[in-house]
Parts: sequence; structure tokens; C-alpha cells
Amino acid sequence: MGRHKQVNIVIYESSAHGGCYKYAIELFKAYRQTKGVNKVSLLLPRNAEYGSSKDGVEKILLPDNKQGKKWHFLWRQFVNPWLLFQYLKRHNTDNMSRTFVLLNDFEQTSAPLWAPLFRLFLKKYWFGVFLHDADRDGYPPSPQFSAWCMKNMMRLMHIGLYHGSLPERTYYKNTKTLFQKVEHGLYAPAKPDEILRNQLSTWKQAFGGPILIIPGHIRAEKNYELAFEALKGKTNIGLIIAGSPANSTYSVRALKELATKWGVDKQLLWIEKYLTEEEMTAALQSADIVLLYYAASFHAQSGILNQVAPLKTPVITGKLENALTQTVEQYNLGWTIPADSASALSELLNKIHPQDIQADWEGYFASAAWENQTALVTSLIKTLPLQ
Repeated sequence: MGRHKQVNIVIYESSAHGGCYKYAIELFKAYRQTKGVNKVSLLLPRNAEYGSSKDGVEKILLPDNKQGKKWHFLWRQFVNPWLLFQYLKRHNTDNMSRTFVLLNDFEQTSAPLWAPLFRLFLKKYWFGVFLHDADRDGYPPSPQFSAWCMKNMMRLMHIGLYHGSLPERTYYKNTKTLFQKVEHGLYAPAKPDEILRNQLSTWKQAFGGPILIIPGHIRAEKNYELAFEALKGKTNIGLIIAGSPANSTYSVRALKELATKWGVDKQLLWIEKYLTEEEMTAALQSADIVLLYYAASFHAQSGILNQVAPLKTPVITGKLENALTQTVEQYNLGWTIPADSASALSELLNKIHPQDIQADWEGYFASAAWENQTALVTSLIKTLPLQ
């Protein structure tokens, strides 16, 4: 059978907050504007705030618990794939369009159970997965178990999308999956919260040097401890920490005690909450440099980079084998220094001048346009054979 002129897209997203959730929404909006796409559906948790059924948003998945309770996480691993299975079972497709199911998020731990079951749909659907973090070895309970789960899942997938580079892993070999590199996509900044922006403007006046910011969920791989160590003796530099704890396993209290011990607590401003889009824009606009100095365990692209880019604020990142470092270096969007090194960060802060960066923002904007990604993937879908 020949190529389909029109395709339907179903985007699956099991989170109701955070980076993947935000990414799924942008994908949904972009595919709705893409030539050759007939209908787009977005499947979200029942407690998601975005969209309604009249817009093509179906809130059929289990609520996403922000507190990250382990039992709730494990329950979702099994129930959400079953809810997706039931949705696809009753979903109608016409003879002129074929449906592509894109997993923007996926339940890796339970994949050996659900992936073979979904193969029953291969005459009706194509399947794809977005590998935002393509190195899955670090996921619990062990690298061996993770590899087994991923191998089962990838057998189902027609297309695998990734940012930067695809790591050499056994579960990406010996598969018929078509792998395609895509740029992340940009997030248009919201109108800034004026109250917060004014508060930050007043706070900034105490410093004569640059203002740094570490935005987003507070978690260990963002290297707060190294940032505090690098700030020692640099009283002209301020640091904004804007975000809520990602989970209960990483202690914000311990971070604050460490900052006090090292004498940098007066240089810090904590906005310890889940920021609205308007508040995040205000916080980012108040900074001269964004600190994306992730630990070596970070293998992905950063959604924050693509929220910062439209503001043309330079970033600092570690020199790692990931999409974030590749993007920053390719378009000169900031500074890359040795990873996990307080001394390297300290040395950079001693001589840093944000105005010295001659970034190719326009080049990156053109490359990272959402419509480029959705047009590319849509054309790739149309080459897939029917089973």
C-alpha cells in the first residue's frame, strides 16, 4: 500500500507538571499546525490543567502526584499503559489516515508487560518514543533490568526521537526502529510577574557583579554544592535559586546549612516554590547568566535552555557528552567548563563578563523551531510501511 497523505497523531504524556509535560503541550500545538496532519490528540493525567476535550486533549491517565510518592509512581507504571491500551482499542481511524502514537513519556519499569501487548495494534497504529534522556542505564533497579525493559519497548517502536547524540546501548541495536535526531524546540516567554521582578530588582542592587540563577526543580544533579563553593570570596556575585524540590530525597535544608557554613548565604536568594510561567520569566529576566552546570550523570537536553534562549541570556554548562553541551558549543550560547569542578567554576566566575559572549541566537532559533521538528517527523511517518 502507498504512502498515506494524512496522518493522525496521538501524544501520550503521563506527567501533569515539569519538563516533559510542558514539552508535550508544545508538541501538541505544533502538530496541529503541521501540513499533512489530520487530527492530533493529547493524552494527559486527570489533574492536568492544560486543555479540554473540545481541543483534542483527553485527560484519561492517573493523576500525577507532585509529591512523588513511591507507591503512586509504581501504581502509575502499570495502570497508565493499560489506560492507553484501552484508549487505542476504542480509538477510531479512517481509511485515509493512519495514526502515529508518540510516547513523550513512558513507563520503562513495566515495559516487558505492556510493550508486547501493544503489538496487537500494529495493523492499526505506528508507534514512536521520545528519548529525552536516551541513556536509560541509570534507572532503577539496575542497569541490567533497565536494558531488558528498554529492549522490550524498542521492539515495538517504529521511530525513536532524540536530542544531541544517541548513546551506544544494546537496546538501540538489532532493532528496526528508525532513529531521528531533532532539536528541542523553544518556549516562548510569558509576560513577567511584575511584583517578583521588582523584588528581584531591589535585591540585585546589593551586588556589583553578575547575577546567576539556577532555575527549575531542585535536585542533586544541578550541583548546588559546587556553585556555593565557587561563590566563596566573591561577594559581588549573587545567585537566585528558583524552584521547588523535585522530591523528598534531596534536602533543601541541608543546602541552606551548607551555604551558611561556607559564608555564601547572604549571596543567595531562594524562591522555593513551583513558579508560574510569569514568575519564571521574571526570575530569568533578573539574571545575567543561567547556571546549567549539571553533574556528569546528566545525559539529556535541558528544557530550561530553551526557555532561556528567547531571552538571549548566556549559560554555563559542564563539558559533557550530552545534547545540552553540544548545543551550547555549536551556537556559542555561553561557557562550557570541565564538569563537576568547583575550581573550574570559580576560575570562570573570577573573569566572567556576559557581554563577551557573541552567541548565534538567531541561528539557534531557526534550527530549534517547533515546525521544523514536526514537519520532519511527519514526513518520516509517511515513509513507514504498513503491517
